[in-house]
Amino acid sequence: MEAIKTRSWNTLTGLSERERALCTLAEKLSATPTRMTADDWQPLRDLGFDDTACLEVAHIVGIFNHLTRLADGLGLQLDAGTQKASETGEVLGTPEQAAGQAA
Repeated sequence: MEAIKTRSWNTLTGLSERERALCTLAEKLSATPTRMTADDWQPLRDLGFDDTACLEVAHIVGIFNHLTRLADGLGLQLDAGTQKASETGEVLGTPEQAAGQAA
């Protein structure tokens, strides 16, 4: 996660070709969407992504950007449980699981 925040994800070892292609595309689509060309999509197409899969990637990137901008713009803060999970890597449970742990 820190590598994404600092935009150093491309120096990480261990990313698959697919993960690297998705991150490259997501970074450009997020930062400079008006500069996207067919060539930017080609690495995904070379990996077997068809038009539907490329559209799904675009939707996921766009929705993530929309939601984070909305949250940032409204000054929303993470609740304590989500903040803790973010810092520790603990998996969040459902509200029902959390209620069961509290009992």
